[in-house]
Amino acid sequence: MQPEPSTKPCAWCGKDFERRPHMKRGAWRAAKHCSISCGRKAAWEGKRAEPRACESCGTRISSRSKSGRCLQCAQGTLRERFESKVEKTDTCWLWGAYLTPAGYGQMRGNGRAVLAHRVSYELHVGPIPDGLHLDHLCRNRACVNPDHLEPVTPGENTRRGLPGALKTHCAKGHPWVPENMAKNGKTAKCCAICHRERQRAYMRRKREEQPQAVELAGGIEAARKRLAPSAYRLEALV
Repeated sequence: MQPEPSTKPCAWCGKDFERRPHMKRGAWRAAKHCSISCGRKAAWEGKRAEPRACESCGTRISSRSKSGRCLQCAQGTLRERFESKVEKTDTCWLWGAYLTPAGYGQMRGNGRAVLAHRVSYELHVGPIPDGLHLDHLCRNRACVNPDHLEPVTPGENTRRGLPGALKTHCAKGHPWVPENMAKNGKTAKCCAICHRERQRAYMRRKREEQPQAVELAGGIEAARKRLAPSAYRLEALV
């Protein structure tokens, strides 16, 4: 009877590996790989199906694909998918698919999630300059009309997003210009003409209420004078 060999080649990497001291005869005969890693790689290679290619563009696709085409070819080109999700009106182009919690349209492009208004600008105008953001001039975040998008710096985009940053007149029609702005607190701004009108109305109400306050004060003073003698009498008795 020939003795058991102390080394054998790995079925995956081909390297010789030795029999470990704790391995029994049956385990050593069944051993085919030098390590757990080689055993897992061999098991995965045996389960993995043959790689497939897209019938249209030739890119590698999943072996479970039923259509035989990649996602981009199955759903059409980026422009076709974009046009199918837009509802055009006289002014804005409203995005009819998924909207982010912030209200911006979103779609899949180049294998990742992209904002719809950025895709619209790149399709109809051109590349977005580096370091610039797209500002919605119509203030409608769901709009993807390229005419309503303007590349601006991040700071300018933030300033325009503040309440009242793009106003030309106040609620009462007064021009919203630096000469006609007043501070309402530490940072908030308000219309100086409206502020003066509110102050005048407040002072007018105070003057109208003043006679009533004087009459009330006179009544209190008279009551005090009537009660004063009884108070003096109480103090004398004590």
